[in-house]
Formats: sequence, structure tokens, C-alpha cells
Amino acid sequence: MALDTITKRTTILSGDGSGYGAQVDIVGNLRTNSIDRVQGTIHAGTHYFYKDFVDVTGSGTITDILIGVPTGIDAHVKFDFSCEGEFEIQISEGATYSAVGTLQSRYNNNRTSSNTPNVLIYTSPTITGQGTVLWKQKIGGGGSVTGSTSGSSRAENEIIFAANTAYLVRTIKRAGGTDYFNNLFTWYEEDA
Repeated sequence: MALDTITKRTTILSGDGSGYGAQVDIVGNLRTNSIDRVQGTIHAGTHYFYKDFVDVTGSGTITDILIGVPTGIDAHVKFDFSCEGEFEIQISEGATYSAVGTLQSRYNNNRTSSNTPNVLIYTSPTITGQGTVLWKQKIGGGGSVTGSTSGSSRAENEIIFAANTAYLVRTIKRAGGTDYFNNLFTWYEEDA
């Protein structure tokens, strides 16, 4: 028998029905492989993503994304931003608004699951108060259209967005011309 042949697969799930747990493959000579909790949420169909880009024109232009976390849910969020040109990114908690904007499609990472996310994501909201800025960063560089360089930023650790709270992701273009900005949010949801 080859050492890389799976001889036994054991799945250990939590007792609360959440689908979290570990999957252990016993391989050949008792070597094991396991998946971590986040990977387990993908397998369980409770891990989601939103991906989009916008073309932004003019220095000082603000683009807002509103993330709504409903009552009873904690969202474990990671993000990845990339751009052409220079942008400032701000993530705020407790944002207030007079209109939520346009609801965006969010997708399950497990394409065989029928689960749908509870977290809501809107573009072009009407913001009346930014809330508390938790995180901000400038990415890209330049200052002129011809001298601009691309940039990126990503969260290495998840941020747990609290239930019944609105979060604002604001990008501010810091150079002239037209440049793109990419957004990727990934998250899994747990009962609060």
C-alpha cells in the first residue's frame, strides 16, 4: 500500500449542530491531515464572500460600502483590498445612515450548499455618521496619473463584527485620474 493512500477518514463535529469540528484523514503509516475551523466552515456551508471592483475618478472621491450584521449573528470577517493608484481605506463601526443603498450579491464558498448569508452588504449608502474608525490605511502611491503605482492590503486576522451593528468601509481616492479599487470580504457566521 502506498503511504499517501487514505486508509480511514474520521469527521468530528461539534455537538451544537453548527457543523464546526475537524476532519482527520489517517494516511498510510498513521500520518494524519486535518482541516482548521475556518476550512470547516467552508465545508459546512457557513462561509461566504463578496467580491467587486469600482472605477473611481477624481482626487477626494469617496466610495462607501455598508455592511449590516443582523441581531443574533457574529460575523468573523477578513478583507483584501487592491488598487491602481493611491487610496485611503477606513473601516468604521457604528455607522449611521438615512438610506442603505443597493443590496449586493453575496455567495457561499461551498458551491454545493444552499445556505445563504445573513450579513448584508450595500453599495452607495447615504451615510449620516461614520462611527468609530477601527482601521485605516493608505495603499498605492503616486500623486499623478502617470506616476501612480498599485497597492494592496489584507487582514491577516479576522475581525469579529458584532451583532446588530452597521460597519462602513470607506475608500477615498487620493490622486487624480481614474483608477480601479478591488474589494474582497470573506466571513463565516456564528450565533451571537
